[in-house]
Amino acid sequence: MNKKKRTRYLLLAVILIYGAVVVRFFMLSDDGVDAMITSEPITSFKPASYTVKESFTIDNNYRDPFLGTIVNRNQTRKKNISRQNASNQEDAYFPAIKYLGLISDTGSGKKVLSLEINTKEYIAKEGSVIDSVQIISGNLKNISVSYKGKRKNINISG
Repeated sequence: MNKKKRTRYLLLAVILIYGAVVVRFFMLSDDGVDAMITSEPITSFKPASYTVKESFTIDNNYRDPFLGTIVNRNQTRKKNISRQNASNQEDAYFPAIKYLGLISDTGSGKKVLSLEINTKEYIAKEGSVIDSVQIISGNLKNISVSYKGKRKNINISG
């Protein structure tokens, strides 16, 4: 029986010490809740005043990271000039064409050409029209095409 009594007293002492530690922890972690709270602000907030700019310009004299040159664009163009240039650019557009090679049968004289127009591959005969591009003639080294009345010779791409 003596061992049971000692165990109970020891268990009671451990529980009391643990409870004291927990109570002390909560008492020390008090963040000053009892401090007096006032409704008056400590300082008044006044936002800084600023002025709004009506217009601005961007100076884009910078080095082009891909070409290695300084970009120098003329900023004094008028809207009418830019509209005329846009209409001229539409007329001057020529699709991206790559000549991939010549496919022909040794027994016949027919030429079948392999080409790429705007990243799409086509196989066509001489004289055919693909995406408004007319194939005029072709040989092992180059091809002659026409787009909206403009002729262009394209060499074979390696």
